[in-house]
Amino acid sequence: MKGTCVDPQLHLNVPFGNALKYARNGLNQDQDCLKAAGLIDMQKNIVYDRPEKAILSVKISLNSWGSTYANEFARAMKKDRFLKDFQTFNPTFGSKPNCDENLDYTSMDNPCRGKLATCKFPNSKNATTDADGKRKPGETSCWRYSFRFHQK
Repeated sequence: MKGTCVDPQLHLNVPFGNALKYARNGLNQDQDCLKAAGLIDMQKNIVYDRPEKAILSVKISLNSWGSTYANEFARAMKKDRFLKDFQTFNPTFGSKPNCDENLDYTSMDNPCRGKLATCKFPNSKNATTDADGKRKPGETSCWRYSFRFHQK
């Protein structure tokens, strides 16, 4: 979907980011649109000032029925003089497939614990290998696998 969103170098205001939740056909997860909305970093391979990492535990917010609070919070973190120094994972902007379609995403009845050994998805669907040879979640990963990966 490259090129389908506005120029990410523009400094866009909050209303655009909040409107993103109404985008269809994958645009609400498009990397350029997320950057333009100020929700993810403009650059890759950023070196953060703090070695600690943060992970947000929020409801999915880029859907038409979701609250915009999580997006506003994520944007505020990026502007805060202290919090901007932490690499932060927001699961709203990551993989969302559920390896057990019969259960609620957060059900404890789901045997998946975010590990390749407990997930119902095949390893090839969950993990990709980056240029450095490191395994990481991909676009088709189970959300639990992706979330656990970012807790390490």
